[in-house]
Formats: sequence, C-alpha cells, structure tokens
Amino acid sequence: MDAQPLVSVIIPSYNHQDYIELAVRSAVNQTYPNKEILVVDDGSTDNSLNILQKLQSELSFKLIAQKNSGLAATYNKLIEQCTGNYIAILESDDYWMLDKLEKQVTFLQQNPLFGGCGGNVLHVNEDNVILPYYLQRFFPFRAYAFEDVFAFNAYLPSISMMFRGDLLKSITPYPTSLKFIDLFNHLKITNSNLKLALLPDLLGCYRIHSKNTTKKNKVMLMGKLDILKEYYNVPGYTKALFKVYKNYWFHQCLFFVPSRLFPFKRS
Repeated sequence: MDAQPLVSVIIPSYNHQDYIELAVRSAVNQTYPNKEILVVDDGSTDNSLNILQKLQSELSFKLIAQKNSGLAATYNKLIEQCTGNYIAILESDDYWMLDKLEKQVTFLQQNPLFGGCGGNVLHVNEDNVILPYYLQRFFPFRAYAFEDVFAFNAYLPSISMMFRGDLLKSITPYPTSLKFIDLFNHLKITNSNLKLALLPDLLGCYRIHSKNTTKKNKVMLMGKLDILKEYYNVPGYTKALFKVYKNYWFHQCLFFVPSRLFPFKRS
C-alpha cells in the first residue's frame, strides 16, 4: 500500500470572486504533500477567472476555463482529469482546515471497506465570521450504510468529502441534468455495499450567504426528487420523499428568521 497516495482536489468555480482565493489557498496549503489541484471555471461572469489565472501563475495548479455548461458537466470534466487514488471535493465559496486531507487519507488507507469519508464543518458567513452555536452541527464518528443515506439520516457535508478515485470514476459521467451531486454519490457508493464515514474532526468551513440560501434550496429540492426516482421500489421511498420536503420547508423558514439570529447578508 502506497504510504502517500496521490489525492486529486477538484474545485468547480462559478461566480465566487469574493471567496475563490481562500478556497484555492486552503487546498494548496494542505499539510498532505502528494496532491494535484484541478479547477474548472464554468463561465463565471464576475472576476473569478482573472483571480484564478493570477493564482495559477503563483501556485501552479491546473486551471480549465470553459463556457457555462452547468454543474454536472463541470464535475464530469474535473473527475475525468483526475489521476489520484483519492478525490476530494471543494466548492469555490468554502475552505478547508489545513490538515483535512492528511486525516482522511490516513482513515481510508486503514479502512478499505469505506468508499469515502467526510467530517464536521463550521458554518461561517460572507466575512468568515463563525455563525452562532445554534446554526452549527457536530457529531462523533459515524459509519453510514445505504439505508442511512436513503433515509436522510447521514450527515456528510459536501465540502468535507473524499472518495476513492476509482470508485468515483465508476459512477461517472454524471447525467447532464443532475443538480445535486452529493446525494447521487452517496447513494451510488453505499448501494455498492461500501460504507461512508463521518470523522469526528473539524475539516472545513461551509459558507452561508445570500446566493446559496433560498435559491439554492429550491434547486436542491428538485435535484433530490429527481435522484430518488431511481429508487422508487426501495422500501422507505415514501418516507424519504417526506424528509426531502420537510427539509426544504425548514430551510425556507430559516430565511425569514430575524437577522440578529441568522446573521448573513441578504439580497
């Protein structure tokens, strides 16, 4: 077993000019040395691409600029370029703790029955201020099987996930209509009799801002419903649908919580 297998870090970028630099630097500055970093800018209309080009000249990561093609096409291009034993996903408005990759590689090297792992994250606002404790979630180690993911009883923050590279490649390319990559990955991987782990460690920071609240929530709802159609014969399908709608309305209501309780800027 390779003591330091290659990790491919993939970063899809779209209109996050205020956050993309911190995301990229948090990947580049990881304590784990054997990594490749790939960024695809999906036709950003702000200054994201210019920022990325300047960062590339300084930090020497792989950058691809494309016309706007959508989420699934962007991920397909990123994963196709990966050569690592493991693939870690980072959204362009979030960022990682510097020992994230190191902790995850250690776990996956020692636990071959797990297809991937994530960890706890802090919720922060546009200015990197940590949000109040009642908007945070922290859990001890947990191992999730298909039944847990299908019942939406699995806490696996998207920005914290690392998967075995050959496994992720085996379930791609994604359908171009796919809007919710995380649930698709988690169901496919656990349905192949592998588990996913939540590590107890703090691995990153998930940013809550006006552009990823109600608008993103609606996209997530439709994306989850579309993915679940494939599993309509699985026991618990109706309960899974109920949880999707329940979660949607809960997050819709959060948008109307007074700003002093939910402090982020709203457009």
